[in-house]
Amino acid sequence: MKKIILFIFLVSSVAFYGQISGLNQPTVNNKVCDDNYDGFASFSMTAISGEIVGQITPTYLVTHHLTQSDASTGANPLPNTYVNTVVNTQMIFARVINITTNQNQIITYNLVVNPRPAVITYSTNICDNDGTVNGLTTTSPLSSFNPYFSTNNQYAVSYFRTQADAQANTNPLIQTTPYTNITPYQEALFVRVQTSAGCFSVSQLVLVVQSCVVACPSPTAVTASNITASTSVLNWVGSSASNQFEVYASAPGTTAPTATTQGIIVTTTPFVISNLNCGTPYAIYVRTVCGNNGNSAWTSPITITTLPCGPVIGQPLNLTQCQNNGQACFNLTSNTSIILANLNPATYSVSYYTSQTDANNNTNAIATPSQYCITTASQVIFARVTNSVDNTFQIIGFSVVATE
Repeated sequence: MKKIILFIFLVSSVAFYGQISGLNQPTVNNKVCDDNYDGFASFSMTAISGEIVGQITPTYLVTHHLTQSDASTGANPLPNTYVNTVVNTQMIFARVINITTNQNQIITYNLVVNPRPAVITYSTNICDNDGTVNGLTTTSPLSSFNPYFSTNNQYAVSYFRTQADAQANTNPLIQTTPYTNITPYQEALFVRVQTSAGCFSVSQLVLVVQSCVVACPSPTAVTASNITASTSVLNWVGSSASNQFEVYASAPGTTAPTATTQGIIVTTTPFVISNLNCGTPYAIYVRTVCGNNGNSAWTSPITITTLPCGPVIGQPLNLTQCQNNGQACFNLTSNTSIILANLNPATYSVSYYTSQTDANNNTNAIATPSQYCITTASQVIFARVTNSVDNTFQIIGFSVVATE
């Protein structure tokens, strides 16, 4: 009798690995919008668990882990609310256990912090040239200002009279007809800039209506060229009033310069502005310094975006293949072009591994990734993207799943 009881205990303690049908790859709760441009955000792991198991029954226990080894043993589960520790994209291992059968399966997914548009306040001077100097005038359609908030129309741009309307996306102003300000001399409109992922930022369009008779004229034809990750070459056409100028670079989260704002004093052109942050949009303003005649108005800004801080890789697809004689074979290299995305394949290479440790150490790469076979229900594959110039690398994972 004792032998029988011992046998039952041993059987009930065994964890069975295999494919659990009906699990979902999370696509909603694992993606959030960045709130401060740092690439980190808070995720509800409970919501992600619910997305993975969906409506399937019986009850499943889902835990989330930072490594494959932790997920295999159930060690070090992440808390219900978790802030990613890898900027922008972090791979997570989810361990799903069927409480009834003790069967479990590990799937991988990414926590993705989608960036909000990095926006700037755009201020422009408008001449009050309608015959009545009252600070009210008609300017071009609001849509003409879209390029200052969305380069190459990559974002959706809309305009509002109040910040509350911009936040709620209600009562947008008409963009397609000439616009007349209703607040004399200076009016601030709120601009909602939204990505295709639904992340948005609210900026301002400041319309400054003024008389156009000036003793100290502003520079004209301001241009930027040779933009790097931290510098840009600026040029402009001055006037005979002065050979001294001020340059001001407005970064995301800062306001447009006012009459009392101090810029960088410049006496020659072209001028190299430096110490800019990588991957950041800037609004560049220039004004003339005329001594006793004061300073000119700041020019309408030109916008530049410094070069990216580093490469961005794509998310590989999970691969599925039918079993044949107890095994399923996959062409892992079908993910290579997806992973490289817009990176130059002459500079970046992709190799594949069966463990995170091997991928980190660049050891035991899969010899024939175009014909990789498994005899289990699923397996996690780790792709290593290596820069051949500086030997920096990134690692990203995906699953291969065998179906019957």
